Amino acid sequence: MTDTTDIGAAARPTWLPWLLVTGIAANLFTVAAVNFWIYYARAAFIAGHPEVVARKPPTISRAIADPAIGEPFAVWVTLSALTLAFGVGVMTLAYLRIAANSGPGRPRLERWVALSALSLLISQIAASVGMYMISNFRFPHDAEMHMTGSYLFFAAQTLVVLLSGLLCLSLARSPAAASRARRRWGLGRGWFLIRGWIAFASVGLSLVYAALFYAKAFDWGGAGPMVYQAYVLAEPVAISSFLLVLALHQPDLWAAARERPET
Repeated sequence: MTDTTDIGAAARPTWLPWLLVTGIAANLFTVAAVNFWIYYARAAFIAGHPEVVARKPPTISRAIADPAIGEPFAVWVTLSALTLAFGVGVMTLAYLRIAANSGPGRPRLERWVALSALSLLISQIAASVGMYMISNFRFPHDAEMHMTGSYLFFAAQTLVVLLSGLLCLSLARSPAAASRARRRWGLGRGWFLIRGWIAFASVGLSLVYAALFYAKAFDWGGAGPMVYQAYVLAEPVAISSFLLVLALHQPDLWAAARERPET
């Protein structure tokens, strides 16, 4: 996920606006499809299996163990994994253009942006592989592969969001970058700061979910059901927070796609 501060340089290729728009479409599809299916899967399972739900609230993993829910879930989430990897790849290109066009005298920022952007893309590819594994290897027959995919997805996607937040704050601290964003797109330094802190909040939610994942294994006495319920609800909230951070980068890409070189 990216800030695209220098994407509007006069020497940009003519195909770049079309690539940016395609990346936006891919990212927005991912946001809509994944958000729908993580909540629909639980709702459909709750409606179809009240006797199971009465004993324990279902996780997303438990819900998609029902083939009627899991099969379409796998199709849409696998497609979303592909579109997400592509969309974040477009954003990585934007970051690399920032590094290439940041002007003289800023080699440290250029190296940081380039290295972080490439790390972000690698992490997103790993997270997309995790999405595929989660949705296509399901309980009860493929529990080990499913859990491996879950660990891979949450760890890699959290790293993507963390790197995004760090890059946003780094660019917000650059007077030249903030000035160009305001002049060309009307996106001031505050926009980058807000998005950076929202990314950090998303990382925090992911860590809370991870803590609840391990906490549910302990004996909490009468509070056990509450801990488990918090764990179940934290999962989709953490995923939605990832998607919110992704969505907040699309105004930059849209502004960059519509921009005309300065004369």
